[in-house]
Amino acid sequence: MSVEPERRQDWRDWSADWQAAGEPLDAAAVRAIGRQVRRHTVGLAVLTAGEALFTVVALVYFGAVAWRAGTGPDWTLLGLVATLFAVIWSFVLRNRRGTWRPEATSTRSFVELSYARAVAKRRTARFLPWFLAGEVAAVLAVVVWQTASEPATWARVTATWLWRAGALLLFLTAAAGLLTWFRGRAEREVAELEELRRLLAEEHGGA
Repeated sequence: MSVEPERRQDWRDWSADWQAAGEPLDAAAVRAIGRQVRRHTVGLAVLTAGEALFTVVALVYFGAVAWRAGTGPDWTLLGLVATLFAVIWSFVLRNRRGTWRPEATSTRSFVELSYARAVAKRRTARFLPWFLAGEVAAVLAVVVWQTASEPATWARVTATWLWRAGALLLFLTAAAGLLTWFRGRAEREVAELEELRRLLAEEHGGA
């Protein structure tokens, strides 16, 4: 089966073209899939580097706030932020294990690597709502403690909480929309790659 060398396709396109051609992928198609896999590898590396940078910046910022304020709630918040980052990095490193490079330069290896990445993405989509819930609960607990420990009038407390509640509601609404989109995309990608793996297995006689 021939493809345009520079044409970008998603996995559903590859399956449709493969079924329409009714023949094995030729060298040009294999190279095109390889380029697509390598683009995804670069994207994964950039994402991981960005996550690491964000972690460092966040820890430095909350550390500076705690050092400057020196209050119990601020130091507790720093501890919670550090714990949350430890949890998410533990998940990230375990979840992305084995998703960096193919075992060989072949169609099957490229598809298997992409399938492993899609499954990892689906696990991330299922993990994030629980992580977000824990994060919000932890931050709310610290904010309540911080508010209770600061002398203020009821008017000021009410205004502060209304502002924080509005910001939190806006954040949760946006997060819910993004998580729903991300999970749907991950589920579709897994399904598309499962179909491509099935076609590969049929081509190789179920091996």
